This record gives sequence, structure tokens and C-alpha cells, in this order.
Amino acid sequence: MSTSDSIKQILGVKDKNIEILSCQEGFYKGKKVILAEAALIRTFHRCPLCKVSSEALVRNGKKVSMILLNRCANKQTYLRLKKQRYHCRACHKYFTAQTYLVNRHCFISKQVHYHVLEELTENQSMKNIANHCHISVTTVQRTLSSLAFETKIRKSWLPKCLLFDEFRSLTTHHGTFSFSCMDGNTGKLFDILPSRQKKDLVAYFMRFDRKAREKVRYIVTDMNAPYFSLMKECFPNAKAIVDRFHIVQHLNKGFNQVRIRVMKQLNTKDKKQAKYYRQLKSLYKLLLKPADKLDFMTFKKRRNFNWSYLTETEVVDRLLAISPELKATYSYYQELLSAYRDKDSEQFFQLLHSQLKELPKELQQVKKAFFTYESGIRLAFTQPYSNGRLENLHTHIKTLKRVAYGFRNFSNMRTRIFLLNGLITYK
Repeated sequence: MSTSDSIKQILGVKDKNIEILSCQEGFYKGKKVILAEAALIRTFHRCPLCKVSSEALVRNGKKVSMILLNRCANKQTYLRLKKQRYHCRACHKYFTAQTYLVNRHCFISKQVHYHVLEELTENQSMKNIANHCHISVTTVQRTLSSLAFETKIRKSWLPKCLLFDEFRSLTTHHGTFSFSCMDGNTGKLFDILPSRQKKDLVAYFMRFDRKAREKVRYIVTDMNAPYFSLMKECFPNAKAIVDRFHIVQHLNKGFNQVRIRVMKQLNTKDKKQAKYYRQLKSLYKLLLKPADKLDFMTFKKRRNFNWSYLTETEVVDRLLAISPELKATYSYYQELLSAYRDKDSEQFFQLLHSQLKELPKELQQVKKAFFTYESGIRLAFTQPYSNGRLENLHTHIKTLKRVAYGFRNFSNMRTRIFLLNGLITYK
């Protein structure tokens, strides 16, 4: 292997028409860089413009281009490429030899653009990527925009289970929330849409063949009425499954509202009731914790109980002694929570159907919501599907938005999300 070929291999240059003349450290734009001198000479059998025999071609000087390469030896690296120019005596036109290494009229090599795409798959801002690659932020944005794509819809296929949810993306004429859906079996992101409005979702899913839509058996979603209406219009054979996380969330919210109302009824001007207020406010997490998971063995100093040594069960007992209504609600809440964790739908709805006179209005509203979506909740106890993977994706999207300092263009955000999930391939 010649010296020129060795240097080309180090620099990542594979064009056989390029010959390295020298490679050394130098200064360019006031910075110490690695500068490689090279020449590009191609052999033409006929003119690429008029297709006349190469006998009409004559060399006509050289054009020098400074091409940015990837870093080498932890320094910026440039290729000072002398491109051979040609003149065709038949068509009287001039042209310059081209290489795969860089696009026409461009001075940033393709390998730098590929490095940018690799950096875009990580949670970091475009400014950091631009600094790593020694290019401008605008160039990073252009590289990302060049990947902007329309999802190639296979109109004849849809997954057996679809996960539906929305997330806060960016403010557009569609609103501030975007819609996302995922394959429930594989956990692979299916698509992201700029709007969560029903008319836009119906127009999107109606593009699929009816046979494909009939093959969808389950749709996992939260207690969002438009999604249930969408399912009836677009997926005739699908059954709705209420996401298990939202079932617990509704229970916690109902009980928490009772706790807050009891707190507000206390007279904070009275020293004793003010103490109860602080206890209910600071120790609410113990009340939301499943009763059978409370620690009854370990004694700890409790600041809100005059630094007494108490276990978690003793703390909960003292909190419930503050209000009989809170105690009755807690008992009912824990029974529902236990039935949920045991995945016993019969026991769960039997408890909901039981009419308790002392049951507060907050839990009555929770019961009403559960009865409205009873079939979906029953399926949640028996089917293995949930929106956990989709919620995990939304967490990563929130992190990306925070690190990237937000997005102004939905297409760029969507492309970046697909890049992060390895759903876009580039050559």
C-alpha cells in the first residue's frame, strides 16, 4: 500500500481518482489544522455534456476547493482538493471533475453530514452538535431537514393492537398537543401526527384499507371520549382497553381531592388543627401507598409528631384519626386498589356497585367514570396490553425537547424522534 493510499484510508477517502500529494499540520482561518493536499483527475471516454468522443476534451487548469473532513488526531481536518477542469471543443463547454466525497457546489464532505446524523440520534442540542463537527447550526438544521419524510403507509397493514396517546409538542394551528400511536405487540413507534383532533385522525386512518382496519383487535387509550368515537368509525372489530395507569390515577386523584377538602376544613388558626393540617399535607404519600406495603417494622423519628419514633402504619393510623370521613374513604380506596392489583374485575366492580352513604362526592365522580368505560376496564384486567411503552417514549421526547431548547418546526421534531428510535435509515 502506497503512502497516498494509507493517508486516504486514515482520512476516510475512498475515491480512486483522488491522489494525496501531502499531509501536514498548518494554519487555516487562524486555527491549527491538519491540511491534506490532493488532486482529482478523472478519465472520460466521452464528453458528459454532448457525449462526443474524448478526443475533443482538453484539460483546462484546476479548481481548488477546501473541503471539511471529520476530525483526525483531535484536530480539524481539511482536504485542499485540486479538481481538474476540462474543455470540450465540440460543444465549447467547460466542466470540472466531481467526486462522491462532496456534493456539487458544497465544501462540507458527506462524511461530516453522516457524523451530524449520528449525533442527532443522541439527546443533545444542535448547537453542541455544530461545535463538535465545526460547522454552523444552520448546516445542522439543513442536514436534519434533508431527512424530512412522509411515512410510507402500507395501506394493507395495521398492527393487531394500537396504543393511542397524545403529548405536548409545540404550538401550531392544530394546537399544542400532538398524537402518537405505537404497535402494542412490538413496541415500535407507528406514527406521530401534528393534530389530535378527531377529524384529522379519522382522515389519517381512513387511508388504510378496510381489511387492514378490520384486523385491529385492541386499542389501548386513556378515558378520552373522542378516541372511543374514532374507534367506532375506523376500526369496526376493535375493542377499547383503558390503560391501567389511568385507572390508578383516577383512584388516586379522587382520594387526594377528599384529603385536600378535609385539610381545608381545618381551622389553621387553632394550634392543634394547624398541626393536623401540616401532617395531612406533608405525609400524603403514605396515604396513597398500598396498605399491605406499609412498613410496620422500622421505627423512624417523625418531625410532624414531635419527633416520636413511629412506623409507617402508626403514622397512617394517626392521620386517619383526624377525620372519620377520611378514614372511611381510605378504607374504600384501599379495597379498590387491592382488587385492581389482584386483577379481579368482579371484585373491583362489585365494590363500585356497592352504595355507601358516607362515600364522598369526589369518589362518586370516579365511580361514574369507571361505569362509563366498564368494558375497557374489564379488558385491562385480562389483556397484557398497556400504554407503558408509549408513555416511556413521551418521557424521552420531553427530555429531547428540554435538551434541544424546544422545536419550532413539527417536521424537524418528528424526524428527530424517528432518528432517536432508529426508524430512519440513511446511506
